[in-house]
Amino acid sequence: MELPTLIRAAQQGDVDAFGTIVARFQRMAYALAYALVGDAHLAEDAAQEAFIEAYLQLPQLREPAAFVAWFRRILFKHGDRLTRGKPTPIVGLDAADSALKTSLDLASLAADRELGQRVRAAIAELPESSRQVITLFYLADMSLMARDYLAHQRPAANFPLTVQFLITIRTRNLPKIRELLAADPALVHAREDAGDDAPKQYYLPLSGGYTALHRAATDGDQDLLALLLGAGADPNATTSYGLAPLHSAIAAVQAEAVRMLLAHGADPQRTLVSGMAPLHWASIRNSAPIVELLLTHGADPAARDSHGRTARDWAELKGYRPIVGLFNRHASA
Repeated sequence: MELPTLIRAAQQGDVDAFGTIVARFQRMAYALAYALVGDAHLAEDAAQEAFIEAYLQLPQLREPAAFVAWFRRILFKHGDRLTRGKPTPIVGLDAADSALKTSLDLASLAADRELGQRVRAAIAELPESSRQVITLFYLADMSLMARDYLAHQRPAANFPLTVQFLITIRTRNLPKIRELLAADPALVHAREDAGDDAPKQYYLPLSGGYTALHRAATDGDQDLLALLLGAGADPNATTSYGLAPLHSAIAAVQAEAVRMLLAHGADPQRTLVSGMAPLHWASIRNSAPIVELLLTHGADPAARDSHGRTARDWAELKGYRPIVGLFNRHASA
């Protein structure tokens, strides 16, 4: 099927058509992302998030023929976001050494590597608009060796299905979610980048590795939670910061989501990197129903975070008297 036809179908919500687009462009996306971030896992994250955003923004694309250039700009944005504040990456020439050393001049390779490092350091100092243009130009004019190496890199075999699954999670397409999980049950464990919206909205620490269950818990989507938990989603899966779906539900004050997660084995004692347990979060969010749920499921009110505070201490510090009273009643029971 021609690309314009696929794009028009995807613009009408056809996730399968977009899956075909992902399959067609995934190697290009991964190679460019790898060149931008210099890390295989980050490259796959950047490509994945770029495809998801592209699908969500696809109705805004007026000319299907412009898709490739439009998508590259989205991909650059996600690669730039993932590397912002980190040391400037170098195109993976080191990884190419072992595979290509028999046919390459090592002195030339070292010179290419040094040049790449200098160019990227200079690009990092530019304003964002200029950085995007210059980077894409530089990547388009990389040495034949580097382009050949990157062209042979590829994401996981189920990458298109994973992108489709994460899209259906964001669009809450329950029938399609069921269909995809029937095709590949392991998709229930797929992870995505945090994005910038949820942490700002719910005071969550920015971290990577969110599962579909994290998103459903944050949204308090009971139907989606039931579907994912029934499909074997791990209620104790954690992000790079130690954030479990239970933390997400509590931070968003989704009491019913908390109840469902606890009923499916969510650990009421699981702490974040900061040492905060779910009970600390419930106190900070001033949610008496969630505090009661956690205490009922065995949460330890004496547990202390890295500041040495208990959940009751946080309630006192913030002046949440009903929460303090709840802890007092629980202690005297």
